[in-house]
Amino acid sequence: MCKRCPKCETTKELEAFGKDKNMKDGFTRMCKSCKNLTNGRTKEQNKIRYDANKEKERARSYAR
Repeated sequence: MCKRCPKCETTKELEAFGKDKNMKDGFTRMCKSCKNLTNGRTKEQNKIRYDANKEKERARSYAR
């Protein structure tokens, strides 16, 4: 059986998709490789944002 990934727009076997019991067919919407790319980008963006907030906190604690 196959499923289409909306991100990369390719049809892949079900083994290429993660499991999700909340979905109707029991598999995630995006394939594992697209999900890994998305999670990697999000992790990088969060790291930049967290580092900026950490610097603000340090500056605020020294100002006291």
